[in-house]
Amino acid sequence: ATCDWGDASDTLKREAQFPISLITKATRIRIEEAEASVKLDKNTILNYIRGKKTNLSATPPDDDPEYAIINDAVASTFSRAYATLQAACQNKDNDVWTTTIKSMSKNTKTDAMNFDFRAGKGWDDLTDEKAGELMRHLPLNIEELQINNSSHGTLLIDGLIEWIEKSQN
Repeated sequence: ATCDWGDASDTLKREAQFPISLITKATRIRIEEAEASVKLDKNTILNYIRGKKTNLSATPPDDDPEYAIINDAVASTFSRAYATLQAACQNKDNDVWTTTIKSMSKNTKTDAMNFDFRAGKGWDDLTDEKAGELMRHLPLNIEELQINNSSHGTLLIDGLIEWIEKSQN
């Protein structure tokens, strides 16, 4: 966030106050399954998302490619948050980790990402394998990447090389 002045430790402190269960839930958002207090409002929103503005009150389909665009944008923004990544890393269910990093990879923000893997900084459960996966799934258009205090060796480096080869910046 702008208020963090690009300092990942400030970001982590701020994000730590947000309930992890809500962040994790946001990484699985499905706008088409959202509830509205007034059904007409949901129809209007979904039809607007679909670009069908002539009859906004019409019942929208349960599935539309435009929903996926919104779902990915919201989920990837939450997945990119350091607190979300750390929570997914600590989760015993490996599917949570995989889902989170795949979602993060779809993020379109160009902001820098900074990782400090020093003990006690929230990454203590990051294995060498997960470090490599994290690097491979970084968003492709970030403009700056900083990695500090990593002891994850060749698996992290291999993942980083793969990311660089497909990166857009």
